Amino acid sequence: AYTDQGRFADAEVVLADVLDVEESIADPIARTRLAWAMARTYAEQGRLRLAERYMGEVVAQLGETEHTLLLGRAHAVLGGILVDQRRPAEADAHLERAGELMRDAGAAPELATLSADRGRAALIAGDVEGARDAARRALAETEATEPGVAGSATLVLARAALHDGELDEARFLCRSAIELLEHTAAPHYVAE
Repeated sequence: AYTDQGRFADAEVVLADVLDVEESIADPIARTRLAWAMARTYAEQGRLRLAERYMGEVVAQLGETEHTLLLGRAHAVLGGILVDQRRPAEADAHLERAGELMRDAGAAPELATLSADRGRAALIAGDVEGARDAARRALAETEATEPGVAGSATLVLARAALHDGELDEARFLCRSAIELLEHTAAPHYVAE
């Protein structure tokens, strides 16, 4: 909850208290949730190497269970972290696996996040048309229910417009992305 509110210092205090007793946590799912919370907090702060390490642990731990939907979500988060680090090839593998697992589990609303992250990865890889297609797919999948996802997809479209030299369209899309991301995403995404 603190991470969602952007209160990272409070989140770290709580997580530090839990880490003090981590060894006594017998339930593997509870340990996985702790690692997930650490990964999210670090990712929202832009501390991506730490976030990657913790989410990698989550993927490994969930890979040994039958929690298909959670494993899909973990792959999606790890893919997003790798995109943030500008490592699109590695991200694609996790995003693809996440899509397979989440489609099988019937998690259609979360597929918009995958599409937005695929768009970001495609831009980094230089595939502007693929980025544009993925961003449009993300916008169609959110149906305005997820402003953070829509903001991320809109930013991809802005960068694609900028690449094509469409400055007025890029400015318009950047302003739209800022409005969508302003109170729904971590500050470093808004700064982008």
